[in-house]
Amino acid sequence: RYMAALREREGELRLLVARLPEVGKTNVMINILLLVATLGTTSLAGYLWGGSLIYALLFSMAIMLILGAHELGHKIAAWRHGVAATPPYFIPVPPPFPLGTLGAFIKIKSPIPTKEALVEMGMSGPIFGFLVALPIAAVGLMLQRPLAPIPVGFAPLAFVLLKLAIPGPLTFHPLAFAGWVGMLVTMLNLMPAGQLDGGHVARGLFNREQHYKLTRMLGFTLIIFGLFIPFLLIWGLFILFLFRGYHAGALDDVSELPRRQRNLAIVTLLMFLLCIPVPLH
Repeated sequence: RYMAALREREGELRLLVARLPEVGKTNVMINILLLVATLGTTSLAGYLWGGSLIYALLFSMAIMLILGAHELGHKIAAWRHGVAATPPYFIPVPPPFPLGTLGAFIKIKSPIPTKEALVEMGMSGPIFGFLVALPIAAVGLMLQRPLAPIPVGFAPLAFVLLKLAIPGPLTFHPLAFAGWVGMLVTMLNLMPAGQLDGGHVARGLFNREQHYKLTRMLGFTLIIFGLFIPFLLIWGLFILFLFRGYHAGALDDVSELPRRQRNLAIVTLLMFLLCIPVPLH
């Protein structure tokens, strides 16, 4: 079997034909083992934050639910557009890393056919994860026990808006903490760089040269701000070193992106802004 890719190079349309890569089988046992390991490391992280078994279990279940919803969004979009994808690979990280996980990912195993599919696959995960993180954070802010100290002096804007609407002490229930983490992860994933979720959305909007320049510009900008906030320095270096090449884009990289997907991209931008960290006080 063969596949065709439509590209524009130097003002000319080119139709490229290549053999369709064979979709190999996925060893699901690896996914299961990583899931179990991540349940363990997130429970341990929750225990170190809250000092109790109930805090550990609530934090772990909540953060895994948010991450699972994120990956489910990607899987649904992949299924809708006929793109082969693996089950999620959760990433366990033991202490001293404070959250117990670096998130999760699915591996795309077949080409993405259209810009519409590319945009929807990029945005679906963050939307699902955000829509689950929001009520989890709200419930956590409404509950008073068990409590733990606020780990940092900032929070995603959506979290701060929730706190303004919900009376009570500014302390972190494990569900509120998990929601806080979920929104922060959403913001990082939605950065319009490389193969990040936001990068897929941006690639659906821009051509490969524009997307490449945007990725490099964002990486260097984060490094500059990282001189004042070390975490941004790390993330900027991550973007520059991991995404050094061009994003392949969809097989049809020429057709205009429909209005519906452009509107969805605007929704994604608004969600990104709602997840940007701001001072808590």
